[in-house]
Amino acid sequence: MQDTINNVRSKNWMIYQAKAFYNAAINLELIDRSSDHESGNFLFQIPAAVNAAFSIEIALKAILTCEGMAYKREHNLFVLYTLLPEN
Repeated sequence: MQDTINNVRSKNWMIYQAKAFYNAAINLELIDRSSDHESGNFLFQIPAAVNAAFSIEIALKAILTCEGMAYKREHNLFVLYTLLPEN
C-alpha cells in the first residue's frame, strides 16, 4: 500500500515539475518578445528553449512512469517518445 502511495506521489510530482518548467518557458518567451532585439538582446531565447525541452522530457517520463515502463537515464526526447505505448 505504501509503495502505491509513493508511486502516485512520484507521478504527481513529475507532472507538477513538468508544468513548472513549461510555465517558466512561456514566461521567458513573453519576456523575450518584449525585449529590444535591435540591440542584439536575445538573452531569453536559449533559456526558454531549454525549459521547454526539459518540460517535455519530464512529461514523457511521467507518462512512462504511469505506464510502468523503464527509461533508465535517457534524456533524448526522440528515444523517450519511441518508448511510449501505442495506445
